[in-house]
Amino acid sequence: MRTHYKKLLVSVVFLILVSSLTGASCRALFGSLQIKSSPEKATVFINGENTEKETPTNIRLPKGSYTLKLTKEGYLDYETIVQINTRQKTEVDVTLIPESSKIYKNEKYGYSFVYPEEAIIKEEDDKVTIRFDDNMEGWQEVQIFVSDNSENLPIEEWFEKYYKEEFSMQIPVGSKEKIKVAGIDSLKVMMWNVSEIECVYVPVDSKVIEIGFGDYEISKSKYLDQFNQLLNSFTVK
Repeated sequence: MRTHYKKLLVSVVFLILVSSLTGASCRALFGSLQIKSSPEKATVFINGENTEKETPTNIRLPKGSYTLKLTKEGYLDYETIVQINTRQKTEVDVTLIPESSKIYKNEKYGYSFVYPEEAIIKEEDDKVTIRFDDNMEGWQEVQIFVSDNSENLPIEEWFEKYYKEEFSMQIPVGSKEKIKVAGIDSLKVMMWNVSEIECVYVPVDSKVIEIGFGDYEISKSKYLDQFNQLLNSFTVK
């Protein structure tokens, strides 16, 4: 009888151990997707399925590629592809675009972006200037230039060369960060020249599209959402 109980006990312990290891193994195959939006309370869809969750939220998913869509009344739908890796956190932080926005298209260089209905846009040669409303000061405006990259340098190498030639090292760089714009590996650079300047450099063929936002204390700016909307909607043919 004792032998029978011992065998039973061993079997139970073995099953618990296997179950524990299997659970741990399954958990190890998952990653997390952290989703934020401005404004909040956007509905989250994964691969076309409504998750019944609203932003901000965190979702555990198996390793793989997923289509993420955010919807909110009064705003354009946002859709992107996200890659989930095991035991890693993928972050998505989106500024949603109001439905009342307009679309600017630059036929010469093939780029476009969404801008607020009340914004003022001026074109001068290869420069485009955007003021989000009548109260926006000149030093706050967004400027888009197109520069040469006939050597087809990687964007970080191009910036180092361009920075030395254009600014002669007079404007200090605060930080550099790799980002995606229009699905393209781009570079965001924070500089300081009387006011804080955010510059985004997008390599396209043998050119680089420069998007500059010269606002003071950008993180506190009332125009930051509009600038992020412009970046989120930026596309290149």
